[in-house]
Amino acid sequence: MNPAGTSGGSDRRRQAALIFSAVLVATLFAFPPPALGDDDEDDGDGQEGESRTGHVDGPEDCEEGTADADYRARLRDWREPRALKRHRWVRGFREVTFRNIHTNRSEKLVLFDDDGEVTDDAASEIRSIWNDGGSGDGHAIRDRLITILYFVAIKFDVKEIVIISGWRDDRGESSTSPHWQGRAADIIVPGVANQRVVDYVREYGKVGVGSYPVAGFVHVDVRNASFFWRDVSGPGQPSCYYEVDRDLARQVDEEYDEDHDDPRRLSGYHDWQEQQARRHRD
Repeated sequence: MNPAGTSGGSDRRRQAALIFSAVLVATLFAFPPPALGDDDEDDGDGQEGESRTGHVDGPEDCEEGTADADYRARLRDWREPRALKRHRWVRGFREVTFRNIHTNRSEKLVLFDDDGEVTDDAASEIRSIWNDGGSGDGHAIRDRLITILYFVAIKFDVKEIVIISGWRDDRGESSTSPHWQGRAADIIVPGVANQRVVDYVREYGKVGVGSYPVAGFVHVDVRNASFFWRDVSGPGQPSCYYEVDRDLARQVDEEYDEDHDDPRRLSGYHDWQEQQARRHRD
């Protein structure tokens, strides 16, 4: 005789598997536009993202997509802040938790060393967390992307960044894809409206920022020339995106200062330095 509840547990597992599949399809089909990004690569306006097939001239050329009830319910769950334990400040940098919804792997990390550089240990952990497939460690993740997501966490005073899609090569991903190159993430910041995240990250310059209002996430990547877009496709539906705020993209690139990428510029780091100085004086 089967134990009581076995059938219900099997049903729940099947339902969870179906939801996982739907989310995976969503992140594979709702592609941001194809990014270049190394210093020795072309720096022109042609930088977009992973697939040009969904690029249209403007919103009038797109029919807004839809998301089914199961996906919307899971989206609400990802957007709800979890009750995580206190995140400490270490060496002037606050711990941040990264969680990948495909593998449900998460780690609370101190990201930087005394010089404000991403540590080898943090880079190794993030490389594994970013891997959507759960096997192996995937591609190394660019330090600047990690740093910008740290700034996002501090700006909005959140403990966790949810990775909707990180590193992936499960469909013969093109080597020009920012996700394959380890320079991109599709994210949710629990408790924070996506548009606020979009507006903030755009300030950094040399970034790709895509808004996905139906699929419910924000795409962030690092590149040589900024490109901003909006994609109104739904989960699992063909991409349909159009460029927005081209003049802003050019402006923030003109004003870009690499010192702005130093996490030691934040007030929390300077507060820590002052505390250390007081201890030495006392």
